[in-house]
Amino acid sequence: MTRQGPSTRDARRPRIGPDVPLQPPPRPGAADVRSSEGTAASSSLGRSAAAAALLAVLAVAVVGVFVLLPRWVASRPRPVAAVEAPPAEAAPAAPPESPKEAPETPAPAQEDEATTPAARPPAMPRATEARPPAEEPEAPEWTRAMSDGLAALDRGQFAEAQAAFARAEAARPGTRVVADAIKRTEEGLKGEALSRHRAAGEAAEAREDWRGALAAYDAALKLEPQSAFAQQGRARSLPRAVLDETVAGYLQRPERLSAEAVAREAEGVIERARETAPAGPRLRQQTAALERALHDARTPVDVHLVSDGLTEVSVLRVGTMGIFRGEKKVALRPGSYVVVGKRQGYRDSRQTLVVSPSRIPPPLEVRCREAL
Repeated sequence: MTRQGPSTRDARRPRIGPDVPLQPPPRPGAADVRSSEGTAASSSLGRSAAAAALLAVLAVAVVGVFVLLPRWVASRPRPVAAVEAPPAEAAPAAPPESPKEAPETPAPAQEDEATTPAARPPAMPRATEARPPAEEPEAPEWTRAMSDGLAALDRGQFAEAQAAFARAEAARPGTRVVADAIKRTEEGLKGEALSRHRAAGEAAEAREDWRGALAAYDAALKLEPQSAFAQQGRARSLPRAVLDETVAGYLQRPERLSAEAVAREAEGVIERARETAPAGPRLRQQTAALERALHDARTPVDVHLVSDGLTEVSVLRVGTMGIFRGEKKVALRPGSYVVVGKRQGYRDSRQTLVVSPSRIPPPLEVRCREAL
């Protein structure tokens, strides 16, 4: 019996290669079990990575606190009055978070957290901040001096206030409140000085002491150049002082009035004195005295000269009297004159003649006596 070949039904089936293993069909629910297993494994791996990242951050923070922070604090210059602080305690490590609450931290955030403790400056020691400031030993003296100075300032006793503020400045130099108080005291002293100068100037004007008044107003202007009363007082006193001194100069040397040029100047001064207002008693008396002196200076006085008939007589600034024997009368204005006598073969004779107003001098003998 011959062997037949594969049937037509067998020929239509697909041929399966020997290297492909055959798998049984999946059972219902098997896919869900495998999916849950993969999710659990993935969640476990994520929690492990978060815990490792947290531990790394804590390790970097501990290194920064115990290594970098002490070095940075030691390198800083300490203030003189600061109390030596105890070594900084390490910050307690934060308790590790549970795997459920730990959030996933990206890599850049880990670097920022690791560098933050080292970059933040340390706080000042609590012992130094808590210590109250020690009371300065000069504080009671300063307080007492300021109280005395302010009380004296309110009473208007500026000299006393100045002394008190000087004690306060010595107790605590450079205090602004003391500087302000001293400035107020100086303003008060300045006002007192101005009042004194004003009173002195007005009193000098009342007695017609114009140089004294001018000195008082000048002193006030040195303290306060913009003082109105001092400026006005100086404007009144200066021309009156000049006029007073000019009139007094003529009265002290009335013989100068015998010169016509000086007499004309004196007439102009008299006119200015008459126009000055108000004219006090002193100015009126001076003006009247100068008028009398000018009248007397212009009134000639008879002077008698005596000679021997051999001597030539002359009066300087007046003229030559010639040679005469006996007595000769000459009219001269009041003043000082030089009488000269000349004779051939004799030394010249010179004599000073003072002519006073309203008084006839004794006769003057002019004769050359010393032969050459």
